[in-house]
Amino acid sequence: AFEAAGYERVTYLPLASNVSRRKPRACTLEEQQRYGVNVAHVGSSMDAQARHFESSYLQAYKAWRGGTSEAEAEGRQIMEEILASQRSEPCRYHVDSMMADRLGDFMAAMAERRPELDITNWLAEMAARDKRLDMVARLSSFDAHVWGDPGWKAVEAKGVSYRGRAAHGDELTKIYSAARVQIDIGRIYQSDIITMRVFDVLACGGFLLAEHSPALESSFEIGVELESWRSPEELESKVAYYLENSREREAIAQRGLSAVRDRHRMRQRVKQILDAAGR
Repeated sequence: AFEAAGYERVTYLPLASNVSRRKPRACTLEEQQRYGVNVAHVGSSMDAQARHFESSYLQAYKAWRGGTSEAEAEGRQIMEEILASQRSEPCRYHVDSMMADRLGDFMAAMAERRPELDITNWLAEMAARDKRLDMVARLSSFDAHVWGDPGWKAVEAKGVSYRGRAAHGDELTKIYSAARVQIDIGRIYQSDIITMRVFDVLACGGFLLAEHSPALESSFEIGVELESWRSPEELESKVAYYLENSREREAIAQRGLSAVRDRHRMRQRVKQILDAAGR
């Protein structure tokens, strides 16, 4: 979009880690017992955002269709059908195309009335919430633990341990350093980015199993510096494999740590910005 607008120098700049803040942390015996779990995920469940956008969508659809309870029920049914279709293919984002197909007239009316809004985000956030909850729930048999907002309580019934919020300071570093397998689950509509979690886990010397993307592959050597998954089934099989193969897991984690220190520091990103600005 920037290139099409006429900008001469456009470069993708990935995130990076502050390696002074995030680094391997030796845990006490008590800390190891708390944080040294088999499988860990730290992040937002996105439940609060999803509930907010669900309410916004239903109110807007109801008003557009005449303000009746039948209109709201119709809007809810379409929403649930779109989300069910997305849940059946959790690693291929298609909420946007389905909304265009099923809700085209509604979207056109909203775009005319509120052109600043991209209402595909409304259902996209709901789909992202569903995906995160489902992926973590699938790992319950591996003694999975999750830190984040209370929306994660939804997976407790599936056998996942919800550990509450993780402080962004030293506690996050302890989790990233101590857990055997760290899971990264990106937002379903943002497959073109690498999350901060990726860089920070590796900077703490943790082993990371991240959702595969071209962006991830362009910055790291998959299977050497970290591992990736492309489907729920591959996620489960690789968790099982690396829990059984600790030596291989630890070697990958060490190479991931070296990769962040060598190529993905904040100071290196700042240098890129200054070099580009100075040309």
